[in-house]
Amino acid sequence: AVLRGVARERVRREIEALLLAPGVAPALALWRRTGIEADIAAGTAVDAGLVVATLPRDISLRLAAWLRGTHAESIVLKLRFPRRVVAEVARLVALHPIDARRLRGDVDVRRLVRRVGEACLAQLFDLREAEIAAMPASHAESATAQRAALAALRDRIDRVQRAGVLAIDGATIMATLGCGPGPAVGAALHFLTDCVLEDPACNTREALIAKLVEK
Repeated sequence: AVLRGVARERVRREIEALLLAPGVAPALALWRRTGIEADIAAGTAVDAGLVVATLPRDISLRLAAWLRGTHAESIVLKLRFPRRVVAEVARLVALHPIDARRLRGDVDVRRLVRRVGEACLAQLFDLREAEIAAMPASHAESATAQRAALAALRDRIDRVQRAGVLAIDGATIMATLGCGPGPAVGAALHFLTDCVLEDPACNTREALIAKLVEK
C-alpha cells in the first residue's frame, strides 16, 4: 500500500488540509492517479474532486462529498477524526441525496425537517447542488431538470416550515401548566409539535391549549 507505515493521525491531517484547500480538485485528481486515494478510500465517485471544490469549507460536509459511495463512517473512524465529525459525515451520507420522491405529503416534510434539523438540511441541499453543478456539459438538460426539481423541493420545505410554526409560545405553555421554565416546557413543545404533524388543523392557540389540558 502507498501509505503503509504512515500514522493515521498524519494522514488525517493531510486529508483535512487537502479537502479544505482552494486547489482540492486537482489535488484529489493527483491522489487518484498515484493510488493514494484508493489506499485511503476505495470507490470514491468520479466527480468527487469537482463536488468537494464547490462546497463551503466545512470538513464534515467535504468529507461526506468525497466519500459518497464508500463505507464513509468506517473510513473516517479509521482516520481518527473527532467523534463529532464521524457522526456528521455518517448522517450526511445516510441522508443523501435529498429527494422529493421520498416525501409523499406535508407530514413527511415536517418530519424530515424535525428529524434532520435545519443545519443538516442546508448541508444536504449544498451537497446535491454541488453534484448537479459537477455534471458534465453533455448532461446539461438533465442538470437543468434536476436543479429545477431541487429548487421546487426547497420551496416546498420553506412553505411547510412557514405554515408549521406552532400557534402557541412558551409563556402560554407555562401559564397553562402552571410551571416555570424547564424540561416540562420542552416536553410540551415536542408533544404539541407531534400533534400538529399528525393534524395541522389543530394548530390554533385554543386547540393546543386544550390538548395540553387534556394531557
